[in-house]
Amino acid sequence: MGRLRSLALVVLLLGGTFVLAGAGIDRDDGGRGMLGVPKDSSSTFEIGQLIGQFPTDTVAVPLYLHTDSLVTYIEARIYWEDSDLELLSVTAGPGIPGTATLNTSNPNDSTVIIEISNPGVPFGIPSGDAIAYLNFEIQCFGYGANTWIRFVDEDNYNVFVCNGLLYSPLRDDGRIWTDYESYLYVLGTFVYPYPGDQHIPVGFDLYQEVPGKLLCVNLVYDPGRLHYDSITVGEGLMPGDEVYATVVGDTIKVTLPETNEFLPVGERRIFYLHFGAETGDDDYITYVTPVYGERLD
Repeated sequence: MGRLRSLALVVLLLGGTFVLAGAGIDRDDGGRGMLGVPKDSSSTFEIGQLIGQFPTDTVAVPLYLHTDSLVTYIEARIYWEDSDLELLSVTAGPGIPGTATLNTSNPNDSTVIIEISNPGVPFGIPSGDAIAYLNFEIQCFGYGANTWIRFVDEDNYNVFVCNGLLYSPLRDDGRIWTDYESYLYVLGTFVYPYPGDQHIPVGFDLYQEVPGKLLCVNLVYDPGRLHYDSITVGEGLMPGDEVYATVVGDTIKVTLPETNEFLPVGERRIFYLHFGAETGDDDYITYVTPVYGERLD
């Protein structure tokens, strides 16, 4: 869209003659710092706050303009920590009419300029309706932590136009809180082999309440009842993921490379251990018990 220009009158005295010069406002710095857009303390820009999110989630952060004014143009300049959030897109909210255009530009990887324009047709913004959504992917900056989404601290870059005049509302920054990690567990399945059976598959599932990947788990078994044969990948891992195991005494040490993909929330079959029965005895129970594990969030 074309640049918004507003005419300010600058009077120069040249030998007793008044000369009127036009001072323009453009998308970069030209003229705005000198102009000084008046603040409208009855209106407020607000960035929404989201609680209980998880790393790798995609979230829509609402942008609001709370005002009773009828507007034809809105501009906001917003920044964030690019190691915490990745901006995927900006989409129009229900607070602007379908005839309005929304344009964005990115001066750098952690800043966006949002422009909403409906030339010649002033519109009101319904209370509580967002004018736009900033769609972010949350990066892995920790659990029980938060990251800010802020307006650039400059009145001249956060404005709206009412009756042909620029105004700068008050500004409330936004924030995203990640949830606290609660618990995870690895559990095995019951199998009912016959005495002397070999290559008996025992499946193990990972249950987690936040996305992550299992790095290792140690399991204890009874070598007098079972002998360990091998390990195979479970169908709950991603294609190309790998899993390995070594045996030290009565402990099977399972390791998974950090190059494996993150797994979503929930329960998934991650590997099978294969055993042979050491004796021909029947009517007994023996256990393969996870005793230690590490996971990457």
